[in-house]
Amino acid sequence: MQPYGWLWAALGMATTPPAPPPPAYWLTRFVFLRLLGFLYFVAFVIAVRQFRPLAGEHGLLPAPAFLEAVGDAYGHGPAVLDVRRKAERGAQVDADNGGSGHGS
Repeated sequence: MQPYGWLWAALGMATTPPAPPPPAYWLTRFVFLRLLGFLYFVAFVIAVRQFRPLAGEHGLLPAPAFLEAVGDAYGHGPAVLDVRRKAERGAQVDADNGGSGHGS
């Protein structure tokens, strides 16, 4: 503390220098957001390139074989995929009825 700080304060002079302005970090924000965007882009490209070999009829674990195994084990498959089975059954019923387009 300055010895005559009260005098400087009485005269209206600052006893300490003004605080520097807070840092803006604009460059850090700019670089960080660009790197994060690049990381997401690379992850998306990798996912797109791996989708075809991993999924589908001839993938690592073909979905129809897996769903058939699940259906055998539990008596039914996932409910979301029942729509496809019902549509296939409807087409079979339609074919059995001579192609009338109705289930009865």
